[in-house]
Amino acid sequence: MAVLRTEDGKELILTCRCGCDDGIHFKIDKDFEDYMYMAYTNGNFYRDQDNGFFRTLGRKFRKIFAILFNQDYYYAEAVFSKDDFEEFREYINSFAVHKENSTDIVDNQ
Repeated sequence: MAVLRTEDGKELILTCRCGCDDGIHFKIDKDFEDYMYMAYTNGNFYRDQDNGFFRTLGRKFRKIFAILFNQDYYYAEAVFSKDDFEEFREYINSFAVHKENSTDIVDNQ
């Protein structure tokens, strides 16, 4: 498992520890209208390249049928250790709105 954080603290990349190379990339910036950006990273990039039309179509149909028949379909998952999750929690909590700040916003309106 790798937890990578930028020096300015605005971005965090978490990769799965099982070896599948899946992960999640978070980017939070309070200065822009698009406050948070989250992307799943997939370790199957090269597997999905150079596929023919029918192989790609078949993969799409499997996804559609899973949804139609009320089955769960997921693109990626990530497994975190307790230490990695704690670092992730600290990262997310560093952007939390504190209660005293939220009452100031209500008072100013």
